Order: sequence, then C-alpha cells, then structure tokens
Amino acid sequence: MPPARPRAKQASASKPVDPATQVAKLVGDSLRAIRRQQGHSLDTLARASGVSRAMLGQIETGKSAPTITLLWKIAKALGVPVAMLIAPQDEPSYQIERKDSARVVSAGNGRFEARQIAPADDPAETAFKQLRIGPGHRERIAASRTATRISLVVGRGTLEITVGDEPPMRLAEGDAVFFSSTLKHTLSNIGPEESILYLVVSPQRSCRS
Repeated sequence: MPPARPRAKQASASKPVDPATQVAKLVGDSLRAIRRQQGHSLDTLARASGVSRAMLGQIETGKSAPTITLLWKIAKALGVPVAMLIAPQDEPSYQIERKDSARVVSAGNGRFEARQIAPADDPAETAFKQLRIGPGHRERIAASRTATRISLVVGRGTLEITVGDEPPMRLAEGDAVFFSSTLKHTLSNIGPEESILYLVVSPQRSCRS
C-alpha cells in the first residue's frame, strides 16, 4: 500500500482590515494635517475645542476613534466642516506657528523672553530662538555641560555681551557673535529700546578666534 501523500497546507486567509481602525487612522491623519496647516499646537487646539490634549494626541495617532460630539467640537474650533476630518488630507508643504501658540520662556519679570521657533513637535538637532530683552535689563546665562555652538545675531537694538572671562563686547543691529555653550555669558541691553536677538544652537564646531 503506497504511503499517504501529505496534505497540502491551505493558504491562510489574510486577516481583514478592521474598518474602525481605518477610519481612526484617516481621522487622525486629517486632524494632524489641518492642525499643523493652521498653526495650532495640541495645547492651543485643546483650549479652543475643549477636548483634552491627551485625547487629541490619541486621535492623531489613531489610538482612539472620536465620537461625533468630539469631532464636532474639534471641527468647530478649527473652523472646518466635520466632513474634512474624515476625508484624506495631503500633508501641507508649509507650517505656520502663531504668536499666541509659541513656546516662550520668560525671566526678569518679563524683561527677558526666549521664544522657540520650530514646529511644535519637531525634535530638531538645531534650535532656533528669538530673544527679547527690555531696556537696561541684564540676563546672566550659566555655562552648559553639553557643548553646542551658539550663533547670536542682533536684529534690533544695541547689545553688550560678555562671553566667559573676556571683556564686554558691544554689538549693533546686524552684528553677530559665535561661541561655545560651555562658556557662561551675559546679555545686556544698553540701548533705550527693546532688543530683539536671534539665537541658533547647533552641534559643536570649532570657533575661529
């Protein structure tokens, strides 16, 4: 009697895609695209819509399928029809950051402000900041343990800067200075008006003297 032939394995049927998962991902992608295009952070949209930041984050990542009520609140805050949140969206080629939603660190009773200029969720290696210093204010900044290169440009006003133990240097509008973050430095607005500075922090490179 001939040996029995092994049975051919039946091809396993592919697992059907859950429609609810597809819808959740579609809504999340659409919400993220519209939010970024309008220049909202998760925090500002949470305040405008009354939907928590955590819930908005879960919706954008497709981890939570929003109810009709939540969709209506979000759409109203964004000023778009609910249908736009369930329609495919192309990622915008640009992003806007509104002044009111910018990340700002303040010191000296508001006479020193540092604004991070970058997309809200961008973990970029290079940081770009706008600094505002009130007339007569002096801001001392301690040396950093992490070595990065600081590029500082005066956009408006007159600045006196002391880097490390060097004598003070005076910078006018349009002047720039470059140094390592491992050096303590002091920024002093010696002019009669508010100074606007632009600061770029990038990976350490050797500074030419």
